[in-house]
Parts: sequence; structure tokens; C-alpha cells
Amino acid sequence: MSKILKKNTAILQVPEKVINDKNKLINSTTNKGKLKKDTIKIQIGETLKIVSKGTSIEKQKKPEMFEADVGTQKFPIIIKPLTKKELKKNYDAQYLKIDSIEKFDNLNFDDKWNIERDFNINMLDDISKEFVSDNYNGPNYFSSNFDDEKWDRAVDKYTDKFYKIVSKLRKKSRNEFLRWLDGYMMDVKHYRFIF
Repeated sequence: MSKILKKNTAILQVPEKVINDKNKLINSTTNKGKLKKDTIKIQIGETLKIVSKGTSIEKQKKPEMFEADVGTQKFPIIIKPLTKKELKKNYDAQYLKIDSIEKFDNLNFDDKWNIERDFNINMLDDISKEFVSDNYNGPNYFSSNFDDEKWDRAVDKYTDKFYKIVSKLRKKSRNEFLRWLDGYMMDVKHYRFIF
């Protein structure tokens, strides 16, 4: 059975490094041992988790939801940040060395977008192939005058163009980003936004 906190009750978590640093605790109290004004700020939320002594409460982000208007369909866009485990598994070895949610939150847009893009790479690559096919106007693979080198140059050119377009749209608006992708793939609701 879950416990419910009484009205005006709060649970405070003090990091161990603060407990071990007497100066930090002394500087935040008056000479009578009371906490100084504004030493501890409590933000009221919908739920508080009751934990026992020594249990750590990690900062968790809730998935953000809002309505996407893509063509004739409307569906919620869910922003599901990467978990600490996903960050460590997928990005710890990369040049950014992102192994915590706090480090991810402090990244600039381009770095966050690169990680999100890597996470959705299969979907984006499939859509980019459609984009290349739609824009390439040379002879197709089955034609007698098909040129491999010309096709390879076209793939490079239009793939670069595709990623420039989606990067610009992603920065501008999640809605416009999805709307544009929807022109090439109807399953855009499975795209995972991580920020």
C-alpha cells in the first residue's frame, strides 16, 4: 500500500559530500543551528517519492507530450529523453563522452541533435533513400545507360541535402520536421524525440 504525505510535509535529500563538508553545512545555518533563509528551496510537484535513509532520488524527466498536426492525422509527440543506461551504453565511448542526463542537458542543440539523429538513424536513412530517388533524374538501375559513378555522386549530393533540410527543420519546429518527413514516410509517429 502506498503512503501519502501529510499536507505541508517535505522530504529533503542532502548529498553525502555536503554532509561530509562541515563548512558547507555551517555556512547554511544561523548561530542557533537554524537554516538560513533561502538555503533550501522546495519546488512543489504533483508527486513526491517516499524513500528510506540512504536511498538516492535521481532527477527524472517525464515524457513531454503535445499534439502534432501532420497531414490529416493528429497524434501526440512524445519527448522521451534517453535514460542514463542508454546514454552510457550508446554514447559513453563517443567523442562527446556523454554518460549522464545532466551532461546531455548541457549540450548545445547541434550535439543533442546528432545524438537524436543517431538514435533514429534507421528511419532517417530509409527516408533519405526515398528523397534521393525522388530527386535523382538520371537513368535508373535497370537502364542500359545506367552510370554507377553518376548515381553515387547523386546519392552523396541528395543525402547531404536531405540531412541539411531535416537539421534545419528540427531546429525550427518539431511539428514542421515531422510534417516534412511525413511526405516520405507515413510512420513518423515512431520517431523518438529525446529533447
